[in-house]
Amino acid sequence: MAIRILHTADNHIGLSFRQYPEPVRERLVHERFDALARLVQAGNERKAHFLVVAGDLFDKLTVPAADVRRTVEVLSRFEGEAVLVLAGNHDYCEGPDSRLWKTFRRAAEGTNVMALTEQGVQDFHLDDVQIGQHLAEHVLADHRVRVQEQDIL
Repeated sequence: MAIRILHTADNHIGLSFRQYPEPVRERLVHERFDALARLVQAGNERKAHFLVVAGDLFDKLTVPAADVRRTVEVLSRFEGEAVLVLAGNHDYCEGPDSRLWKTFRRAAEGTNVMALTEQGVQDFHLDDVQIGQHLAEHVLADHRVRVQEQDIL
């Protein structure tokens, strides 16, 4: 069985576009949501199993709660198994009490939208296929990257 994954990143919901005049700024802000809706629609049309947002769904940690809820509402229109959202460097997870991600998880309750902001393994099942997903430690704001070098020659 083929598994179809639609991947996106760097959507930057909440980007303010302050350098533009008001009518342009308002349209650009609205276009972020429209672009996300088109992604969801594309995933539905292609019968994708998963929609993966690999970081920076939001532009900053202080996105208004109404925009977070609107984002979840748009993502919840995805008809596949799940929308999997990882934190990025703009919308990093400060820990379990992160305001942005608490608001996101609350809005996503009862939907197929999941914020993968905690370390661990999450299993997903599609008919007879099991998919294991390991969320690496890099989602935490205080994580230090460790580099291990190996000579493969």
